[in-house]
Amino acid sequence: MLKAETQRAPDFLCVGAQKAGTTWMFVVMRESSGVFVPPVKESNYLLEARERDRAWARKYRLWQVDPMRQYYRRDRLVTRDIAPALELMDLFDQREVDDEWYRRLFSYARPDQVAGEVCPSYMCMPVENIEHAVALNPDLRVVLLVRDPVDRLWSQIRMNTRDGKIQQPIDELLGDERAMHIFCEYSDYARSIERWQSALKPGHLGLFLYDRIRTEPESLAGDILAFLGARGAPHGWGIRTNVGQAMRMTPDQRSRMLGLMEPQYAYLRSVFPEAVEGWLGRHERAIRADSLRSA
Repeated sequence: MLKAETQRAPDFLCVGAQKAGTTWMFVVMRESSGVFVPPVKESNYLLEARERDRAWARKYRLWQVDPMRQYYRRDRLVTRDIAPALELMDLFDQREVDDEWYRRLFSYARPDQVAGEVCPSYMCMPVENIEHAVALNPDLRVVLLVRDPVDRLWSQIRMNTRDGKIQQPIDELLGDERAMHIFCEYSDYARSIERWQSALKPGHLGLFLYDRIRTEPESLAGDILAFLGARGAPHGWGIRTNVGQAMRMTPDQRSRMLGLMEPQYAYLRSVFPEAVEGWLGRHERAIRADSLRSA
């Protein structure tokens, strides 16, 4: 039985960005003893609670259940007690959910653990959904991993192409404002950061550079756990996750995406100025190099 008497709202959320290391973040949280996360990375509950998003959020939540049950049964560590995970999978399998259901997701967290979830769909939530999250826990802390906007955008396009979700040529897609809306929304750091910052207590939004997963993963994981107030050293930070297949970006595609993302670079200059200059310089060098090769 789930421990209803220990229900608790999440202490933290990792809200994205999508294609910016959230699976890596989930592994770190799952493997670090001072943190509790549910056995499924993305509950999407804070979207499912809103009628407009309920159908797709519920469908995605239920779709995850059987594969994750198989994962915990097949790939579990010998020393890991999987009974709580499998019991929580039964909870995930419920069709109708509410705030009480959401609190029960964190019922197995120990008193000395911080509890939360990783769900990149939360980054772009409307204000009312964000207010719902904060109402559940006014002391909520939020982690956001920030990736070069063009790299993030291209990674999402690459993933959706691989999964058969993009039917039109990429050059055509980049010129299709309606089709590009969802891609640009998940790169809209300016709007998302301001929404979350205005709802949370001062200092409760932690912004971290995705680039550090490659250059200093242990230090990044430690900084995030310290921000959350988690005890103990981080673990799982060396595991590679969701390594995608390469797909060449043409100079024209890069230039067009730089144009689309220009407002995001302008905003992020106030947050990570050195990183932004490095990103833009790398894109400019890539365009010049491709132009020389094709000359």
